[in-house]
Amino acid sequence: MTARHLILVGLPGAGKTTVGRLVAETLDMAFVDVDDLIEESTGSSVGEIFADRGEAAFRRLERQSVAELMRREHGTVIAPGGGWAAEPHSLDSVEGRALTVYLETAPEVAAARTGGPGGGEAGGVGSRPLLDSSPPTADRETRMRELYERRRRFYAGCELVMRTDDVTAADVARKVAELARNRLG
Repeated sequence: MTARHLILVGLPGAGKTTVGRLVAETLDMAFVDVDDLIEESTGSSVGEIFADRGEAAFRRLERQSVAELMRREHGTVIAPGGGWAAEPHSLDSVEGRALTVYLETAPEVAAARTGGPGGGEAGGVGSRPLLDSSPPTADRETRMRELYERRRRFYAGCELVMRTDDVTAADVARKVAELARNRLG
């Protein structure tokens, strides 16, 4: 395996963390969930950062974290937040140094995986500030559709697309690992 990295992007609930851990294990690479890295380095949860400092501050921390990870010598599977790829120049900043994979998930599937319409978190999934915020009358599926519409043109800029609806995380991870082996060496 070369020193190139693998970055998984997609909506909240697409499986970036779950698939990322499985791919990293399969390819014998390190795995980093960028949200966890930020929480550890700041001592604040993602939700607290959004509430106290705003989304722009969180996105700066996210860009800085991914940039630091890209300097690692050993290949790493990286799972940034769902909005990282939709920030200007994010995908361009890793071109040639990372294989970018869009885990494509229908907004209604992503909403169900993260707690359903207006609901709480499914299966202990972490904070989702952009889904849990205003307008308070909008349900989670509506907010997920809005995120998808704003982000889909950016997600389309990834090198590979892997559909995750109606597929187990293990199957997605197996396919991503196979594609990564072919692309990363």
